[in-house]
Amino acid sequence: MKLFSNMQEGITKAYSGDFTHEFSTTVSGDGKQIVTQLNTLFKKMQETFGDIKYNLSTFIPQGCVSSSDPLHEAKTIIGELSDIYKFKKTIERDASKEVVYNRIIDILTNKFKVESFSFYEIDTLQNSRKLIFSNATASICYDEVDKRADLCRAHRTKTDVISSEFVNLCQYCNANGQYYTCIPFTINEENSISNFNYK
Repeated sequence: MKLFSNMQEGITKAYSGDFTHEFSTTVSGDGKQIVTQLNTLFKKMQETFGDIKYNLSTFIPQGCVSSSDPLHEAKTIIGELSDIYKFKKTIERDASKEVVYNRIIDILTNKFKVESFSFYEIDTLQNSRKLIFSNATASICYDEVDKRADLCRAHRTKTDVISSEFVNLCQYCNANGQYYTCIPFTINEENSISNFNYK
């Protein structure tokens, strides 16, 4: 009974991603052999899972993973990385940037269910911006941003702009009380794109 209790304790810890439990028993024969095998298995699991967590930390910001089931969290992240890789390989074979843009729009609409967003292409050489797609009723950017793309804070700083972090963060955005997120993507020296999500 002590052996089963000890095994239950180790398995409970394992559910939360902790494989450091050391099994022990005073019985001999098959019971001792099972304990030896469990300790070997858990040691390998701890080493493997430690490597997985370390490698995943290079892809996600610190503190973003707070799940009580880190194994499930790791599985989810690996699945998302796989989707990103498949998307990358797909667009590398697309014939034009317009096809790539349509794929991005499809993902935002169908996979992520973003209800209201605008998608812009920025000509960095001409410092101009044009609308590629929008399912919003109206742009929350002032018109002059299309003629002077450097007025766009996300494009100019090459960082995400999240309105909930600071009131009126972008001075050329007329959000009228809406929350928004602006995400810039650099394509090459000539072009970049920006995605504006509304809430």
